Amino acid sequence: MKEKYDTPRCFNSYKEFKLWVTAARGAHPTPGHGYCEDCTPAYKDQMVSENRCGYPEVTFKVIQGEFVGRRSREYIRKLRGDALILKEET
Repeated sequence: MKEKYDTPRCFNSYKEFKLWVTAARGAHPTPGHGYCEDCTPAYKDQMVSENRCGYPEVTFKVIQGEFVGRRSREYIRKLRGDALILKEET
């Protein structure tokens, strides 16, 4: 059976990623950011050093005392643009 999602390299397994997806559905991550929002600077550094980070340009802000990962504005614009193209094609 084909898995519904491709597992990002920074997760250790599909099961771990599926747990994140289930939890994120209730937390409503910011569109365009996804799992990078839940990353930390230390984990990102580890994933970059292991060549497992898909978004090494992610930066972090402290919001309400917690780190929140943010993908670049350029990436989000591209993501939204691709989504509009796909929507127009259907």
